[in-house]
Amino acid sequence: MAIELIDLKKYYPDGTKAVDGLNLTIENNKLTILIGPSGCGKTTTLKMINRLIERTGEDIRFDGTSIDEIDPIQLRRSIGYVIQDVGLFPHMTVFENIAVVPRLLKWDEEKIRKRVNELLELVNLDPEIYRDRYPAQLSGGQKQRVGIARGLAADPDILLMDEPFGAIDPINREKLQDALLEIQDQLKKTIVFVTHDIREAIKLGDKIAILNQGKLVQYDDTEEILRNPKNEFVEELLGSDRVLRSLEITEVREYYKKDFNVIELSDNLKIKDVLEEMNKKNATYLFVVDKKGRFLGYVSKKFIEKVKEDRDLRKLIKQIETVRPSSNLLEAMSIMMSSGLSVVPVVNDKVQILGVLRLRDLLDVFESTGEDSI
Repeated sequence: MAIELIDLKKYYPDGTKAVDGLNLTIENNKLTILIGPSGCGKTTTLKMINRLIERTGEDIRFDGTSIDEIDPIQLRRSIGYVIQDVGLFPHMTVFENIAVVPRLLKWDEEKIRKRVNELLELVNLDPEIYRDRYPAQLSGGQKQRVGIARGLAADPDILLMDEPFGAIDPINREKLQDALLEIQDQLKKTIVFVTHDIREAIKLGDKIAILNQGKLVQYDDTEEILRNPKNEFVEELLGSDRVLRSLEITEVREYYKKDFNVIELSDNLKIKDVLEEMNKKNATYLFVVDKKGRFLGYVSKKFIEKVKEDRDLRKLIKQIETVRPSSNLLEAMSIMMSSGLSVVPVVNDKVQILGVLRLRDLLDVFESTGEDSI
């Protein structure tokens, strides 16, 4: 569903112009970012879309229908809403939290149960484990996943997200960003996402709307904004290193390879077996997976050659961060730099290894990316 903001205004009695004549078309099935400095009007704009705040002037249209022609309660129930502090009801289970809007819409209980299970699977939370837990029993990242599931519960065409990952630690924040990209790839919702983090905006956004002092400064596809910032304000917001920014908008899926060396961990696997496998494949390391193909880490030939053969192989497995296909190349490069390896594993949402991204592939991107190509 497309959303048109037509000369949208929000003025307050003290003379503050929170939003001052905003014209913007949010495209159907796209993830659109609203970004700008504190007080620029991005959250106010978001709240006017679902009438949590009433506008001062002009119109908001949903596929051509004015917001004034839609019942406010019906409007809010038909739009998913996810906020930074999640807002889960502490006395309700995960199931009950997700089921709130479907129950208000008088869905059949069997349909609700099926929907909740589907959504928990979608956000990578096992329904059998998490369905009956209470918010206090969840981590911050898990709460936010439940918040996303609740926002999608009634299968809305529109999902509004107000800095949903702002309070999450950096590692889990990246995981949630990846999860959102994978969800959007499957569901194709019209998502309006407010953030103050330009890296988050570049990673997630199909389109970016840059606001300042209640006005629209620039609105375009993410790549076009990076290539052609409109003015000095936009350039400052984006930062100065254009090559690194090109890595931020390039997904791992475009460059990872499926040729990699792996060994399955089992109770009878010995160090000599691993060395034999390495010699056979002429490999300096092997990725280690469990019986379900889930990534556990890697073993280095240089290291295990020096240990006694009766050592427990499990204790020799080294950890390394992974990336998803939807992650960007800058994240992958950061992992390589911190680990000292020239390769990073690419995994799916079940942590099963799909392939690898190698340093030489990143160097190819650097070589092909010059100032003129950004």
